Amino acid sequence: MHRFLASEPIFVLIDSMHLRHRKFHRNTRPITGEGGFTLLELLISTTLIAVLVVILSLALRTGIQAWSRGKEANLQNMPIAAIEGLLSRQLRSAVIRNPMDPTSFAFFKGDETQIAFLTNYTPLGNLAGGSFLVCYRYDAATKSLIFAQKIITRRDAFPQAIPEEFTTQTGSKDMERQLKDGWEVEVVSDVPEVRFAFLSPASVSKRPDEWDNKWEATYNMPVAVAVFWGEEANMSIFYTTQFITRSIS
Repeated sequence: MHRFLASEPIFVLIDSMHLRHRKFHRNTRPITGEGGFTLLELLISTTLIAVLVVILSLALRTGIQAWSRGKEANLQNMPIAAIEGLLSRQLRSAVIRNPMDPTSFAFFKGDETQIAFLTNYTPLGNLAGGSFLVCYRYDAATKSLIFAQKIITRRDAFPQAIPEEFTTQTGSKDMERQLKDGWEVEVVSDVPEVRFAFLSPASVSKRPDEWDNKWEATYNMPVAVAVFWGEEANMSIFYTTQFITRSIS
């Protein structure tokens, strides 16, 4: 500690006190980082943020496009999945002829574009106590799959032939005649190309593309039916009552 003498001039005293005050103030001032960012640092930060925004935008766009494609694919596949589910159940419940009973009756006929057979399965059940004659037919001109059904309660009520054309035009004469004959028709649009193939009990080929493309044994039925969808020929195989009966026996 400096001691001042009375003989020292007053200006020396004031100057000494001022220096001590400046020294104390400089040593006790907090560090506040007054340096800031340089222009280069700001440019780098801005560039990094812009790159991140672009990457996130591309990822978001890719996710939206994938979701849209998946939604479209699901909308396309839903009708096909419903058709396959119904066809599978109806084939497993197809009416088979009993060789021990001469009064038993069965029907199965098909080619590459359609199949028709008797079945005991309907989505909502059968309160009339009969079987259903069902027909799946692909119309290449309209790219649609036609599903028609008619209840058969007596053997003499079985039609002599499957109609060559079905209509869904309400109020038309063809529709009135169709309803009078007992046919109910549904049409599924925008269906890819459909082709049917049939596995005979006597066939030794395990490849569906080598199965028969026509079935004319009206009172007998194939062991299985293959359905080819679209140009890529995506295939589904459905086994009939014939296969279940042979497996049990």
